Amino acid sequence: MGSKDAMFARRKRQSISMDALPKRCRNVADYIGRYKPRCHGGIGCQACWSIYLEKHPGEAPYMLEPLMSLQEEKPVQRVTPVAKTSNGHASNGNGHGHPFKEVDERIRLLTRENDALKRRLSQTVAKTDIIVRQVADSLRDKTIVVDIPPAPEGIHSGKREETAVFCVGDIHMGHYFPSGPYAYNVNIATERMQMAVDKFIATTRDRRTSATITDVHLYVIGDMVEGENMRPGHGHSIEAPVFEQAVFHAPRALASTIMKLLGDFQRVKVVAVPGNHGRNGPAKGDAHAHTNWDSVCYETTRHIVTSAMAQQQSDRRDDLVWDLPSDRVMSGTGDQWFSVDYVYDWCNCIIHGEDMGGKSWGGIPFYGVEKIISRYANIVSDPIDFMFMGHIHVDAEIPTNYRKVYVNGAVESSSTFVRKQLVSSSPPSQMALFYDAEHGPLSKHTLWLDERRPQGSRVVGALQEEKVLQLA
Repeated sequence: MGSKDAMFARRKRQSISMDALPKRCRNVADYIGRYKPRCHGGIGCQACWSIYLEKHPGEAPYMLEPLMSLQEEKPVQRVTPVAKTSNGHASNGNGHGHPFKEVDERIRLLTRENDALKRRLSQTVAKTDIIVRQVADSLRDKTIVVDIPPAPEGIHSGKREETAVFCVGDIHMGHYFPSGPYAYNVNIATERMQMAVDKFIATTRDRRTSATITDVHLYVIGDMVEGENMRPGHGHSIEAPVFEQAVFHAPRALASTIMKLLGDFQRVKVVAVPGNHGRNGPAKGDAHAHTNWDSVCYETTRHIVTSAMAQQQSDRRDDLVWDLPSDRVMSGTGDQWFSVDYVYDWCNCIIHGEDMGGKSWGGIPFYGVEKIISRYANIVSDPIDFMFMGHIHVDAEIPTNYRKVYVNGAVESSSTFVRKQLVSSSPPSQMALFYDAEHGPLSKHTLWLDERRPQGSRVVGALQEEKVLQLA
């Protein structure tokens, strides 16, 4: 056989058959022939395929399948490259690279990557098991025990029927300020929550001289926890980590509030929304939208209360209704960050209020408040009559045309951040309203949670403390 015939025979052995390739790959082969016309390896030369793949990586899926099918039909002897050709490509000893060696290398790399992913998955599962065990051990050491009261009696004295709405929010459980007029810690927060529910029950009993009030709607408006990484240096102004805030301190105080309400009302409905201090990291972080420590607090509270109710007062199970963020998300009936609740036929929209924006006057962003209720009224199918919100730590009542916004105060004392950055301060308070079917809200009550004194007494007291003024 002449040298010319031997050259064509060698090309035929090392080339991929054009008939075995789909149309797209035939175009690739034609391209290679035009791109490197003086190549002596034929259409299937590994060097030519590598050049084309470098310039057109998107064509790899179209070429890999026919190459693998040819490899299965006609096994090719594996050779180890021992040298490099003049153009820098691997050689199999006769000056030409193997057409399937690159495919084998990719399969090997993919197998290695798959094994690495399996190892990482097993490590993640092991870490999750450790966290679950640690949480269970912590709960076992700090069990929260509550007593379920029996249904109240003798509360049907009034002639007309009313329903109460009690607002709780901006507790910031875990925020710490050591001393002075703005002192705050877990004990102070718990005492103020008890003071708020006691004042609300006392107000309700006063109204029962003229009305029958058997039901209460408890609106939990968010920021039950302080968090720990809302801003730089935030971790230095907290008394407990966010885990303890959401699993121990805040649920204990909220469960105690619900127990007192069950002792004075026949039926209690809890409607809760999360706040911005419960989010997992900064506002522009990459945490999941549903991850919020306020939601953890609500679920923990429900577990505490329902477990105690099942053991002590199982016949009152239907007297307590829950509308929590996880309920709305998992049932597909709503969103976690707001809720809609009806008192008789009056529609209340409950939000935390961190997304208002706009400038404020006197600590209240009036334009932002009016804008947000208008926008919610446009996107929510329910006919909103009233909006309940918190966030700005100021007790307020803002009319907006035929609607009205009720802004709940805060249990927390004014923080250093609020006084310095916002130049704002307001005494701690919570809010309560009483509805009837015909008129909606009949009265609104601000429940002050500190020692309220006239301005003159406060000034005189401050001067006496500084020993500037001495009274006989």
